[in-house]
Amino acid sequence: MENLKEKFQKEEQEILKNNDFGFSTKKKENKLKKGRLVGKILNVVASIIFIWGMFFPKPYMYLIITCISFPILALLMIKFWMKLEKNCTFMSTSYPIEIPCLILFIRTKYLIIEDYSKIWFPAILISVIFTLIYIVGNNELLLKKGKGLVRILFFMIFTFAYGYGVVVTTNCVFDKSKPKIFSTTIVEKQINGRKNKSYDLYISPWDKEIEITKVSIDSDMYSHLHIGDKVSIHQFKGKFDIPWHEIDYVK
Repeated sequence: MENLKEKFQKEEQEILKNNDFGFSTKKKENKLKKGRLVGKILNVVASIIFIWGMFFPKPYMYLIITCISFPILALLMIKFWMKLEKNCTFMSTSYPIEIPCLILFIRTKYLIIEDYSKIWFPAILISVIFTLIYIVGNNELLLKKGKGLVRILFFMIFTFAYGYGVVVTTNCVFDKSKPKIFSTTIVEKQINGRKNKSYDLYISPWDKEIEITKVSIDSDMYSHLHIGDKVSIHQFKGKFDIPWHEIDYVK
Protein backbone atom coordinates (compact mmCIF):
# COMPACT_ATOMS: atom_id res chain seq x y z
CA MET A 1 0.00 0.00 0.00
CA GLU A 2 2.91 2.31 0.77
CA ASN A 3 4.32 1.90 -2.76
CA LEU A 4 0.94 2.70 -4.27
CA LYS A 5 0.64 5.81 -2.10
CA GLU A 6 4.13 6.96 -3.10
CA LYS A 7 3.34 6.36 -6.76
CA PHE A 8 0.15 8.37 -6.43
CA GLN A 9 1.97 11.29 -4.81
CA LYS A 10 4.70 11.18 -7.46
CA GLU A 11 2.21 11.20 -10.34
CA GLU A 12 0.25 13.99 -8.69
CA GLN A 13 3.38 16.12 -8.42
CA GLU A 14 4.25 15.42 -12.07
CA ILE A 15 0.83 16.66 -13.19
CA LEU A 16 1.06 19.76 -10.98
CA LYS A 17 4.41 20.56 -12.66
CA ASN A 18 3.12 19.79 -16.17
CA ASN A 19 1.91 22.92 -17.98
CA ASP A 20 -0.10 20.77 -20.41
CA PHE A 21 -2.78 20.74 -17.71
CA GLY A 22 -2.68 24.52 -17.27
CA PHE A 23 -0.35 27.10 -15.75
CA SER A 24 -2.29 27.77 -12.55
CA THR A 25 -1.71 25.36 -9.65
CA LYS A 26 -5.33 25.81 -8.60
CA LYS A 27 -6.57 24.84 -12.08
CA LYS A 28 -4.34 21.78 -12.07
CA GLU A 29 -5.65 20.75 -8.64
CA ASN A 30 -9.21 21.16 -9.91
CA LYS A 31 -8.37 18.95 -12.89
CA LEU A 32 -6.98 16.33 -10.53
CA LYS A 33 -10.17 16.39 -8.46
CA LYS A 34 -12.30 16.08 -11.60
CA GLY A 35 -10.02 13.29 -12.82
CA ARG A 36 -10.46 11.34 -9.58
CA LEU A 37 -14.24 11.82 -9.67
CA VAL A 38 -14.62 10.87 -13.34
CA GLY A 39 -12.26 7.93 -12.89
CA LYS A 40 -14.29 6.61 -9.96
CA ILE A 41 -17.59 7.05 -11.83
CA LEU A 42 -16.32 5.30 -14.96
CA ASN A 43 -14.86 2.41 -12.96
CA VAL A 44 -18.02 2.00 -10.85
CA VAL A 45 -20.23 1.97 -13.95
CA ALA A 46 -17.90 -0.56 -15.60
CA SER A 47 -18.18 -2.78 -12.50
CA ILE A 48 -21.99 -2.55 -12.64
CA ILE A 49 -21.91 -3.50 -16.33
CA PHE A 50 -19.74 -6.51 -15.45
CA ILE A 51 -22.20 -7.76 -12.80
CA TRP A 52 -25.18 -7.03 -15.09
CA GLY A 53 -23.67 -8.80 -18.08
CA MET A 54 -22.35 -11.82 -16.20
CA PHE A 55 -25.19 -12.58 -13.82
CA PHE A 56 -28.37 -10.68 -14.82
CA PRO A 57 -28.23 -10.12 -18.62
CA LYS A 58 -31.75 -8.69 -18.92
CA PRO A 59 -33.17 -6.72 -20.62
CA TYR A 60 -30.77 -8.16 -23.17
CA MET A 61 -31.06 -5.51 -25.87
CA TYR A 62 -30.30 -2.68 -23.43
CA LEU A 63 -27.30 -4.59 -22.10
CA ILE A 64 -25.91 -4.89 -25.64
CA ILE A 65 -26.55 -1.19 -26.37
CA THR A 66 -24.79 -0.23 -23.11
CA CYS A 67 -21.77 -2.47 -23.82
CA ILE A 68 -21.45 -1.01 -27.32
CA SER A 69 -21.80 2.65 -26.32
CA PHE A 70 -20.00 2.83 -22.95
CA PRO A 71 -16.45 2.09 -24.22
CA ILE A 72 -16.88 4.85 -26.82
CA LEU A 73 -18.08 7.29 -24.15
CA ALA A 74 -15.26 6.32 -21.77
CA LEU A 75 -12.60 6.66 -24.47
CA LEU A 76 -13.85 10.08 -25.55
CA MET A 77 -14.04 11.33 -21.97
CA ILE A 78 -10.53 10.13 -21.20
CA LYS A 79 -8.90 11.35 -24.41
CA PHE A 80 -10.66 14.59 -25.28
CA TRP A 81 -12.16 15.89 -22.05
CA MET A 82 -10.08 14.91 -19.05
CA LYS A 83 -6.77 14.29 -20.87
CA LEU A 84 -5.35 12.65 -17.76
CA GLU A 85 -4.05 9.36 -19.17
CA LYS A 86 -0.75 9.83 -17.35
CA ASN A 87 -2.29 9.72 -13.89
CA CYS A 88 -3.22 6.05 -14.04
CA THR A 89 -3.02 5.41 -10.28
CA PHE A 90 -6.34 7.06 -9.50
CA MET A 91 -7.86 6.80 -12.95
CA SER A 92 -7.62 3.44 -14.70
CA THR A 93 -7.99 4.43 -18.34
CA SER A 94 -8.42 0.91 -19.65
CA TYR A 95 -10.81 -0.74 -17.17
CA PRO A 96 -13.98 1.21 -18.21
CA ILE A 97 -13.23 0.32 -21.83
CA GLU A 98 -12.09 -3.28 -21.45
CA ILE A 99 -14.85 -4.56 -19.15
CA PRO A 100 -17.79 -3.81 -21.53
CA CYS A 101 -15.65 -5.22 -24.38
CA LEU A 102 -15.24 -8.43 -22.42
CA ILE A 103 -18.95 -8.71 -21.60
CA LEU A 104 -19.90 -8.06 -25.23
CA PHE A 105 -17.54 -10.83 -26.36
CA ILE A 106 -18.90 -13.27 -23.76
CA ARG A 107 -22.49 -12.65 -24.89
CA THR A 108 -21.55 -13.67 -28.47
CA LYS A 109 -20.96 -17.18 -27.16
CA TYR A 110 -24.70 -17.86 -27.30
CA LEU A 111 -25.19 -16.44 -30.81
CA ILE A 112 -24.56 -19.16 -33.37
CA ILE A 113 -22.99 -17.72 -36.52
CA GLU A 114 -23.02 -19.78 -39.71
CA ASP A 115 -20.55 -17.71 -41.77
CA TYR A 116 -17.68 -15.73 -40.17
CA SER A 117 -16.18 -14.34 -43.39
CA LYS A 118 -17.91 -10.94 -43.06
CA ILE A 119 -16.94 -10.47 -39.41
CA TRP A 120 -13.13 -10.30 -39.35
CA PHE A 121 -12.48 -7.13 -41.36
CA PRO A 122 -14.87 -4.79 -39.47
CA ALA A 123 -13.78 -6.32 -36.15
CA ILE A 124 -10.10 -5.64 -36.91
CA LEU A 125 -10.89 -2.15 -38.25
CA ILE A 126 -12.75 -1.21 -35.06
CA SER A 127 -9.85 -2.51 -32.96
CA VAL A 128 -7.27 -0.50 -34.93
CA ILE A 129 -9.33 2.72 -34.72
CA PHE A 130 -9.86 2.35 -30.96
CA THR A 131 -6.18 1.61 -30.35
CA LEU A 132 -4.97 4.55 -32.46
CA ILE A 133 -7.27 6.96 -30.61
CA TYR A 134 -6.03 5.54 -27.31
CA ILE A 135 -2.29 5.86 -28.01
CA VAL A 136 -2.13 9.03 -30.13
CA GLY A 137 -0.79 11.83 -27.97
CA ASN A 138 0.04 9.47 -25.12
CA ASN A 139 3.80 9.91 -25.42
CA GLU A 140 4.60 8.45 -22.02
CA LEU A 141 2.86 5.21 -23.00
CA LEU A 142 4.94 5.02 -26.18
CA LEU A 143 8.19 5.88 -24.35
CA LYS A 144 7.74 3.04 -21.86
CA LYS A 145 8.80 0.68 -24.66
CA GLY A 146 8.38 -2.86 -23.30
CA LYS A 147 5.67 -2.12 -20.74
CA GLY A 148 3.96 0.30 -23.10
CA LEU A 149 3.91 -2.21 -25.95
CA VAL A 150 2.49 -4.91 -23.68
CA ARG A 151 -0.23 -2.52 -22.54
CA ILE A 152 -1.03 -1.59 -26.14
CA LEU A 153 -1.13 -5.27 -27.13
CA PHE A 154 -3.59 -6.11 -24.34
CA PHE A 155 -5.69 -3.10 -25.28
CA MET A 156 -5.81 -4.30 -28.89
CA ILE A 157 -6.94 -7.76 -27.77
CA PHE A 158 -9.82 -6.27 -25.80
CA THR A 159 -10.80 -3.88 -28.57
CA PHE A 160 -10.74 -6.72 -31.10
CA ALA A 161 -13.12 -8.58 -28.78
CA TYR A 162 -15.19 -5.37 -28.79
CA GLY A 163 -15.18 -5.14 -32.60
CA TYR A 164 -16.11 -8.80 -32.90
CA GLY A 165 -18.84 -8.37 -30.30
CA VAL A 166 -20.25 -5.26 -31.96
CA VAL A 167 -20.55 -6.96 -35.36
CA VAL A 168 -21.97 -10.24 -34.05
CA THR A 169 -24.43 -8.85 -31.49
CA THR A 170 -25.68 -6.08 -33.78
CA ASN A 171 -26.12 -8.57 -36.61
CA CYS A 172 -28.20 -10.88 -34.42
CA VAL A 173 -29.94 -8.78 -31.75
CA PHE A 174 -31.19 -6.14 -34.20
CA ASP A 175 -32.05 -8.60 -36.96
CA LYS A 176 -35.70 -8.27 -38.02
CA SER A 177 -35.69 -10.97 -40.72
CA LYS A 178 -38.28 -13.74 -40.69
CA PRO A 179 -36.66 -17.04 -39.67
CA LYS A 180 -36.71 -20.36 -41.45
CA ILE A 181 -37.61 -23.07 -38.95
CA PHE A 182 -36.17 -26.60 -38.91
CA SER A 183 -36.59 -29.50 -36.53
CA THR A 184 -33.76 -31.59 -35.12
CA THR A 185 -32.98 -33.99 -32.27
CA ILE A 186 -30.58 -33.75 -29.32
CA VAL A 187 -27.99 -36.51 -29.68
CA GLU A 188 -25.76 -35.67 -26.72
CA LYS A 189 -25.42 -33.17 -23.85
CA GLN A 190 -22.18 -32.01 -22.28
CA ILE A 191 -20.95 -29.45 -19.77
CA ASN A 192 -17.43 -28.28 -20.54
CA GLY A 193 -15.01 -26.20 -18.49
CA ARG A 194 -14.65 -25.69 -14.75
CA LYS A 195 -14.78 -22.00 -13.94
CA ASN A 196 -16.34 -20.76 -17.17
CA LYS A 197 -18.73 -23.56 -17.92
CA SER A 198 -20.06 -24.16 -21.41
CA TYR A 199 -23.44 -25.87 -21.77
CA ASP A 200 -23.32 -27.71 -25.08
CA LEU A 201 -25.81 -29.69 -27.12
CA TYR A 202 -24.97 -32.03 -29.96
CA ILE A 203 -27.81 -32.02 -32.47
CA SER A 204 -28.55 -34.20 -35.49
CA PRO A 205 -28.06 -32.81 -39.04
CA TRP A 206 -30.64 -30.29 -40.23
CA ASP A 207 -31.20 -28.37 -43.49
CA LYS A 208 -27.82 -28.45 -45.34
CA GLU A 209 -25.86 -29.78 -42.39
CA ILE A 210 -24.40 -33.25 -42.97
CA GLU A 211 -22.81 -33.85 -39.57
CA ILE A 212 -23.79 -33.67 -35.91
CA THR A 213 -23.44 -30.05 -34.77
CA LYS A 214 -22.36 -28.70 -31.37
CA VAL A 215 -24.15 -25.60 -30.09
CA SER A 216 -23.80 -23.71 -26.80
CA ILE A 217 -26.90 -22.65 -24.88
CA ASP A 218 -27.60 -21.06 -21.51
CA SER A 219 -27.74 -23.14 -18.34
CA ASP A 220 -31.49 -22.67 -17.89
CA MET A 221 -32.39 -24.15 -21.28
CA TYR A 222 -29.77 -26.87 -20.82
CA SER A 223 -31.42 -28.06 -17.59
CA HIS A 224 -34.81 -28.42 -19.33
CA LEU A 225 -33.60 -30.42 -22.32
CA HIS A 226 -32.72 -34.11 -22.53
CA ILE A 227 -31.12 -36.48 -25.01
CA GLY A 228 -33.72 -37.48 -27.60
CA ASP A 229 -35.75 -34.27 -27.21
CA LYS A 230 -36.81 -32.43 -30.33
CA VAL A 231 -35.68 -28.81 -30.68
CA SER A 232 -36.32 -26.26 -33.38
CA ILE A 233 -33.66 -24.33 -35.27
CA HIS A 234 -34.58 -20.74 -36.16
CA GLN A 235 -32.36 -19.62 -39.01
CA PHE A 236 -32.08 -15.86 -39.63
CA LYS A 237 -30.61 -13.77 -42.45
CA GLY A 238 -28.78 -11.36 -40.15
CA LYS A 239 -28.73 -7.56 -39.97
CA PHE A 240 -25.48 -7.50 -41.96
CA ASP A 241 -26.36 -10.52 -44.11
CA ILE A 242 -24.37 -12.77 -41.77
CA PRO A 243 -26.58 -15.87 -41.36
CA TRP A 244 -27.11 -17.16 -37.82
CA HIS A 245 -29.50 -19.39 -35.94
CA GLU A 246 -30.80 -20.06 -32.46
CA ILE A 247 -32.18 -23.07 -30.60
CA ASP A 248 -35.70 -23.11 -29.24
CA TYR A 249 -38.10 -25.60 -27.71
CA VAL A 250 -40.39 -27.43 -30.11
CA LYS A 251 -43.81 -25.83 -29.77
